[in-house]
Amino acid sequence: MTSSIIQMPLPCILVIAGSDCSSCAGLQADLKTISALGGFAVTVPTILTAQSPTDRSSFALHIPPASFLRQELEAVFQTYDFKAVKVGALGSEENVRLVVEMLRKKHHRHANVVVDPVMETTAGQRLLNKGRFELEGTWMDNWC
Repeated sequence: MTSSIIQMPLPCILVIAGSDCSSCAGLQADLKTISALGGFAVTVPTILTAQSPTDRSSFALHIPPASFLRQELEAVFQTYDFKAVKVGALGSEENVRLVVEMLRKKHHRHANVVVDPVMETTAGQRLLNKGRFELEGTWMDNWC
């Protein structure tokens, strides 16, 4: 497969985060913010949620397999030159390790990385098991 990097006229920002179908949070909120600030957002969904901002009892969560996340990341890294990367909810320890691996392998060191590990929703729904996730060890030891 031949790949070529697309040169964007706007700063290209990668968002690796959960999807909130209400568009009140997650990658949808990041996409709106990046666009409003003059950037071009490329999104890689890690979690799919079905939630309502008005009915906190209605919530469903789906985490696609890490193999699919890897395919998404490979596709965008071979297509775009990112000026920044924003990482949000990842959903599983396997996804955390995969994102760290892929950023180290494919990511251009000159880009800024913002890590905002969302662990639960505003309504208190767990998105990542805190007991199995060590933010400092995973990100700092493996990224720096």
